[in-house]
Parts: sequence; C-alpha cells; structure tokens
Amino acid sequence: MVNRIFNLHFTDFCNFSCRFCFAKNEKRALSLDEVRTVVDNIDGYFRENGVTDGKINIAGGEPTTCRYLQEIIDYIVGKGITATLITNGFILTEQFIAANRGKLQTIGLSIDSISPKTNAALGRSIRRRSETLEYERLTRICRAIRENGIRLKINTVVSRLNIHEDILPLLREVRPDRIKFLQMLPVNAFAESLVVSDSEFEEYLQKYREFDYVAEYSSDIAGAYMIIDSGGFVSTNNLHLDKKYSALRMPIRDIVSNVDFNFEGEMKRYQ
Repeated sequence: MVNRIFNLHFTDFCNFSCRFCFAKNEKRALSLDEVRTVVDNIDGYFRENGVTDGKINIAGGEPTTCRYLQEIIDYIVGKGITATLITNGFILTEQFIAANRGKLQTIGLSIDSISPKTNAALGRSIRRRSETLEYERLTRICRAIRENGIRLKINTVVSRLNIHEDILPLLREVRPDRIKFLQMLPVNAFAESLVVSDSEFEEYLQKYREFDYVAEYSSDIAGAYMIIDSGGFVSTNNLHLDKKYSALRMPIRDIVSNVDFNFEGEMKRYQ
C-alpha cells in the first residue's frame, strides 16, 4: 500500500512543557536545508506512486517557535503537496494565519482544557510563568483561521486531569471543521498516573454527541502515524525510539516498505 500522509515533527523545541508529551525535548531540530531534503524525498515518493493528494503535517515540539516555519510551509506547498499545521496556538498570530491563506489546508489546535488551572496542571503553559492561552485569544485565533479559508481542527488528549471537564463552550462558539479526541498514551511515569480506561474514555465522549468527531483509543494510535522526527528518522512509534531509517539518507520508498506501519489505522482516522 502507498502512504499519503507524513507527519513532520521537525523540531523538539516547545514553549510549553506538557507533562505527558511524547517529545523528548532534546533541543534538536532539522535545519531548513535538512527539511528541504526530507520534503524532496517525500515528493519523489509521491511522484513515483502517482499520489496527487499527498500531505505533510507539520508538527513538533511546537513548530511556531521555529524562525523558518514560513519557509518550510512555502517549500512544501511549492512542491504541490498539501501542508497542514499542528500547534498549541500560544504564539500563533492573525498575521501569520492571513499570510497562509491558500497555503495551509488545515491548522490543528491542541486544546485539552479551557480551564487555566487545568492547563497549568497539564503543563500547557509557558514554563516558569504558568501562563496559558486565554479563552478570548483562543476564540479569536479560531475565527481568524476560518475567516481565512483554512480548515480549523481541534485535538484534545483525554487524561485523568481533564476527564471531568468538557470543551463544549469552545466547540459551540467556533464550530471547528474537525474534532479529534485521543486517549492519552502512557509515555512516562507521570503520564501513567493519568491514564483513563477505555470505558472512561467512552463516557467522556458521550458529552460530545452533538458533534461529529474522530475518537482515537491508545491502541489505535500505535503504528498508525508515519513520523519523521527532529533527527530525520522515520518511525511509526510516537516515542520516536526507532533510529534505523533516515529520511535524510534513504529513499522514502525503501523506508515505507520496511517499517511496521498500520495502513488501515491511518485510513480509518481520515474516513
């Protein structure tokens, strides 16, 4: 089978310190030239396989902390590849959003809670200041995304810290084009204490029956994302442990044919 979506986690740097994040925060990022090499590799793979709807999902870390993010977006789009962005939104500006009208297909915002207290407890805040993304600013960003013809996506990771809350006021106000709830993966000792069971996750989802959404159980996530990390290595494991296949040195076609990838899981996510 042919893969059509690559997740470019090109940087480990982040302005937040989410306590369950799979990123190792190794203070490493691909240079702009390295990103171009990876994108060229992906572009070659798409062309070899006749893929005309290929996508690169730009993520991190926090991609908006990178000074050459715009150059990355422009390079991807210049290849005729669809570009999407995942961000915590804290330093996202309306000017950046407007500048990417017609470039970014989707901007996904990672929003686990609309409570400043809960976000601080989760680590979704600026280090040392516990400064979180204010609700008014969040809704303003969401409106700017939609007003500029960019699809708005909301991603929410469900853990023991937010399972008794909901983000219904936000969803009702901004009406995102896509909503995804993810059952938290136990990526470290702290995260293990926040794991929710399948039944608890299902109960949480019942709050959102008025919306169409995608739900990802932790078992669905494993092996279903084709990830290129901040060292250029390709993995299907969110822990970024696999350092065997380098998109900087190996053809993507050889990597895709060798990694343990759940094509069905990926297809299910985008149905």
